[in-house]
Amino acid sequence: FSALPPRNKEQSANGAALLRASAAYGQGELHRAMYRFDEALAAYEEAVRIFQKSQDKSSLASSFNRVGNICYFTNRYRDAISVYRRSLKLRREAGDTLRVGRSLNNIAVCFNALGEYQSAIQSYHEATEVMEEAGDSSGMAAAWSNLAEIRLNIGDLSAAHHLAEKSLELKRKLGDARRLPISYNTLGNVYIAQGNYDKAMHVYSESLGLAKRTGNRYGEA
Repeated sequence: FSALPPRNKEQSANGAALLRASAAYGQGELHRAMYRFDEALAAYEEAVRIFQKSQDKSSLASSFNRVGNICYFTNRYRDAISVYRRSLKLRREAGDTLRVGRSLNNIAVCFNALGEYQSAIQSYHEATEVMEEAGDSSGMAAAWSNLAEIRLNIGDLSAAHHLAEKSLELKRKLGDARRLPISYNTLGNVYIAQGNYDKAMHVYSESLGLAKRTGNRYGEA
């Protein structure tokens, strides 16, 4: 049996600060789950302030990411992009390839919401390249579906169709039944734009049936 080495005052203070930061982050998670976004933002920002004084860059990146999420949920897309980029920088420095892809995807979602489609497309392409490197197949499938919607919005129906099919095929391969309706709906939207109403009706029916079986209400209007 060996006792733990005594902790000095600085170590104890750092430990206490990290506990406060973790508690603030946890409060943010609770408020976010209850759609209390102002309270969630205040809690996440408190976590950011504390983690900035520590060496815990991973937790700091996660806290920035959560702040970005709240900005996105409250339609503050420019602010969200700014904060997501701070998270992205930390994740790149840490070599956290998986989360680098997710950060790039978040930035793309914001550009899409702003209607800045070329910037969104560029960010999605960067995201999918990183996701492929990281083996993040689920992230790639979601990004392809989002890219399909953008291509549809700008009238590039051929690319939209190709991306929607890719997303659908990968989600089937992964057995991602809960998110399959999203790709079915995207493909249905493409068929509508192409004037192929029979195929659109078929994939919308597939989406609705799958949504009901999995309890995912995304496919229901």
